[in-house]
Amino acid sequence: MFADPLGTENGYNQLDLRADWNNLAGKEGLALGFFVNNVTKELYKIGGVPVYSVLGTTSLLYNEPRTWGIQLRYRFGN
Repeated sequence: MFADPLGTENGYNQLDLRADWNNLAGKEGLALGFFVNNVTKELYKIGGVPVYSVLGTTSLLYNEPRTWGIQLRYRFGN
């Protein structure tokens, strides 16, 4: 049996930021949000198929890159 050369992951940190403005324009239940995920562009493995010892190959899945966006929400009722 051979150990999967890509089967371990070191520790990592991911920085996500979000700012919300509730009761936008004086309207209760209306909110606007701004967000940035993975601000520092950290790269790490989140999954894969560890078949190195059987097939001699490994499949890996990495985290999402930096993303940003704006979100408009409206809450109905209480």
